[in-house]
Amino acid sequence: MQTACRDISPLTLLTTFEEVVRELGGITAISRLAGRSRTAVCNWKAARKFPAGEYPTIRDALIELGYRPDMRLFTFRNIRADRPVVDVAV
Repeated sequence: MQTACRDISPLTLLTTFEEVVRELGGITAISRLAGRSRTAVCNWKAARKFPAGEYPTIRDALIELGYRPDMRLFTFRNIRADRPVVDVAV
């Protein structure tokens, strides 16, 4: 009996705020995705960080496109720049 296998090709890591914005379709698309105003997303852009609370939404949208975001692009606490970060959900 054969079972269907899903494609398990590796996801491409996005390491800059700009890459995430580009792949998700821009500031307006992200504001719609997150249910936040364009002004809020522009503030994130100025800080070059997404709020930690938006991580699941942005991560899931990127996974659908074959990408994964670097967790250091989010405002999580206690993430050190000199250590690799792994999301066990990806």
